Amino acid sequence: FCEDSETKKWTHHDATELAKNYPPGCYGITFLPYLTPGERTPDWPHATGAILGLTVSNLASATASTNASTDFTKPPINHMAGILYRAAMEGITYQLAEGLATMKRACRD
Repeated sequence: FCEDSETKKWTHHDATELAKNYPPGCYGITFLPYLTPGERTPDWPHATGAILGLTVSNLASATASTNASTDFTKPPINHMAGILYRAAMEGITYQLAEGLATMKRACRD
């Protein structure tokens, strides 16, 4: 991602700014956010987290769609981090939406 020059830590803001460079769907890259037991919906107890859809073609598209910085006074940007962060945000958002829809159906609302 990006480094904050004072704290040397990546920030959510920096990662989100990188993620904005990529279209919805992330060229077919999908993040399954099943990282810890008990937090998932639907209830698939043996599901595990994964990044799916990585191909030479979509990675080349992702890299080509970004504008490389010519400001050499800033730390280098890992553009692949942006597309993976976007895929993670999309996967988590979809999981939350699915959970909300399940609760609404269960409550008949």
